[in-house]
Amino acid sequence: GAGEVGLRAGSDLVLLAGDKGRGLAKTPRRSGLRNLRERAAALGGSFEVVSEDGLGTRLRWRIPLPR
Repeated sequence: GAGEVGLRAGSDLVLLAGDKGRGLAKTPRRSGLRNLRERAAALGGSFEVVSEDGLGTRLRWRIPLPR
């Protein structure tokens, strides 16, 4: 299915990505998602994944920007 990607910058840098596909598998290989989570945490940010069967997946990766 078609996907969307967005990028916002202000006090934080936020990367949003999503699709309307089938969602993540019940037991997917998660090393890439773990890498994104660890990189965000190392920079004081966060990483969230929302996936629903048949409704797609949404990712949000956020880090604070230096002032």
